[in-house]
Amino acid sequence: MEILILILTIFLVFISEFFNTAVENLCDLYTNEYNEKVKIIKDIGAGAVTLSAIASVIVGIIMFLPKILNII
Repeated sequence: MEILILILTIFLVFISEFFNTAVENLCDLYTNEYNEKVKIIKDIGAGAVTLSAIASVIVGIIMFLPKILNII
């Protein structure tokens, strides 16, 4: 079960990064000039990727820290 959760968490980060890249490319198609709303959209996408990465780190800590402490 732990391996399944770990795999799903890793893929969550990849999927969120793919969606963020797609949104950023769509925004770049919309305008090449500076646009405050486009900046906000890109920042939200980057924030979502950051949150998914933080979640994956938390899952990794919960899964592996007890095992590492047992070895030490």
